Amino acid sequence: MRNERDNLGAGLSLSYPWYIKELEYRGARGILWIKLAYTRGHNFLGNDGEYHRVRDTVRRIWHHWSPQYGRCHVQAQVPRLLREDGSVHIATVPWARLGCGLTLAFERHCLQLVQGGNTVERTARQMGMYSQQLWGVVNHWVPRLHAHTVEGNLTHLGIHSIPLGKKGGMLTLTINTMTGQLLHVTLREGGDAIGDLARYLEGKYRDLEAITFVCTDLSHGHINGCLRHFQGASVVHAPFHILDRVEDTLEAVCHKARTDHTLKTRLADTKELVPLLERVKDMPDTETARGYLAYCCDRIRDSGIPPLQGLADLLGECSQGVVGFKESDMDQHQLKRVWQRIALMVNAGRGYRNVQNLTNLLLLRLGGVTLDSMGAVLKDGMGRVP
Repeated sequence: MRNERDNLGAGLSLSYPWYIKELEYRGARGILWIKLAYTRGHNFLGNDGEYHRVRDTVRRIWHHWSPQYGRCHVQAQVPRLLREDGSVHIATVPWARLGCGLTLAFERHCLQLVQGGNTVERTARQMGMYSQQLWGVVNHWVPRLHAHTVEGNLTHLGIHSIPLGKKGGMLTLTINTMTGQLLHVTLREGGDAIGDLARYLEGKYRDLEAITFVCTDLSHGHINGCLRHFQGASVVHAPFHILDRVEDTLEAVCHKARTDHTLKTRLADTKELVPLLERVKDMPDTETARGYLAYCCDRIRDSGIPPLQGLADLLGECSQGVVGFKESDMDQHQLKRVWQRIALMVNAGRGYRNVQNLTNLLLLRLGGVTLDSMGAVLKDGMGRVP
C-alpha cells in the first residue's frame, strides 16, 4: 500500500505539506478516488507569488490519469488564503493549474495522444471529455511549451507558404532544415511573414547573422524579405519548388488549350519541360547546372506561350538561388517529406473554424515540444506565456 501511495504521489508531483490521506474505489467500475490532505499550520503560495496563512478550505475535484489505474479522480480540501489587504484567494496546488479541473498528468496524457497522431476528437472521446475542452488544453499549453523549446544549431532555414483553401489567405511556416523541426507559423505572407520570423528569432536571442542559407519558394515577397532581414544568408530554392511552379503553370495553360487549337499545338512541344528541369539537381557542379538551367529557360521561351515565357523570366531571376541549393548541403528529399507532411495536416485541418487550433496542432506535432517540462513551466511562470 505504501509503494502504491508513493507511486500515485509521484504522478501527482506531491510535496510537503500535501500527502495522500485515503484511497477509495467507487461505483460499479471501481473508479479510484485519491483523497489528499495537507499538514495543518502551513502557509501556502497564492496566485500573487507570495505565501499567506489559511483562512478556510473549499472542496475541489480533478480528473486524473495514472498509468496503472487509468482514469481516476483526485479530491482535496484546497485552502483559501487571506491576504494583507483582506481579500481572499484560493491557493495553488502542485498537481494542477489554477482554475482547471484536470491534473497535469491528465493533460499531459491527452497531449501525448494528440502528439502521437490521434485526432483531437478521438482523443476527447477516449478520455471522456468534449473536444472543445481538449482544444482548450492544446491552446493553453502548446504556445507556452514551444516558447521553452531549444532549436539547437540554427544555420539553415526553410520557408514555405500553404494556402488555407476556402478560408483564404496563406499559412507561412518555417523549419530548421537540418533537423526538420517546425520553428514558426504565421497567418501573414510575403515580407510581413519574414519580418515576424526575424522578430521571433531575435526574441529567442538568436543571432540572425549565424543563418547561412534560407530555402524559400519562388515568391518575390519571401525572397525580398529574406534579403532584408537575413542579410548574411544565401537565398536558395529547392528543385521541387521549381517543378511545382512549372506543373502549376502547365496545368493552367493546358486548361486554356482545351478550347484553343493553336495553343494546344504549341503546347505539345513543351511536354518534356518537367523531365528537363528534373535533371538540374543531378548536375555535377554549379557551373554546369547554371548553364543547363539557362538552356531550359531558352526552350521555354521558344514555345511562344506568354505564361510560360513569364515562367522562364522568373526562373532566370532565381537561377542563382536554384544553383545555390547544391552548395547548401540540404537534403531536398527530407525537406520535401517535411513539407508534404505539413501539407497533409493543413489539408485535414481546413475544416477548423479556428485557425489557431491548426497552428497549435502543427507546433505540437512538429515543433519539438517536450511535454515533460509542463510542471517546470507551471512552477516557473504560473502557466503564463514567458
